[in-house]
Amino acid sequence: MKNSRLKISEIIIVEGKFDKLRLNEIVDAVIITTNGFRIAGQPDKLEQMKQLAELNGIILLTDSDAAGFAIRSLFCKIIPQKYIKHAYIPVVHGKETRKKMPSKAGYLGVEGIDEQILINALKKAGATFLDQKPQVSTEKITSLTLFADGLIGKPCSKIKRQKLLFSLNLPPNISTKNLIRFLNTANNFKLYKAALQNIN
Repeated sequence: MKNSRLKISEIIIVEGKFDKLRLNEIVDAVIITTNGFRIAGQPDKLEQMKQLAELNGIILLTDSDAAGFAIRSLFCKIIPQKYIKHAYIPVVHGKETRKKMPSKAGYLGVEGIDEQILINALKKAGATFLDQKPQVSTEKITSLTLFADGLIGKPCSKIKRQKLLFSLNLPPNISTKNLIRFLNTANNFKLYKAALQNIN
């Protein structure tokens, strides 16, 4: 796999060293670990990441548990959104082979996710693959779009939104704000419309 790794220009932020090792098998990119939420107590490293984000852009690829979302939230507070792309892995119950017990949430982390799912997550995030022509959608999704499609502000919106998230292989606890950001990245408008048609 080493010779066929996908080259990505953005810096990829993951939680731990095993996530980094897993991703290194798949992509040729600068990968930085946060060491879990310990990053919150390292202002120098956060400042360095902010500077790197402004130079190259970053892709946040964290686990789909509460800790992963807390790390995303931290980065979103210190780095302007225009420099951040969000890659989400689906919720997959299980444990990594190196562990005796599953995580607190019972989900697989980045290190335990299938290679193709990781590649798809990076593509959906709008990663810049240096050997491929980027796909950019001219269509934009807003909260009004979600309202018109019955995903927010209506009696059955939550159920419909959960079905949409499941269809898109996104974590069920993603916020509406982050969902809109995700849908406006790369070519996800088409994915959104296809998923919406399926759940309708």
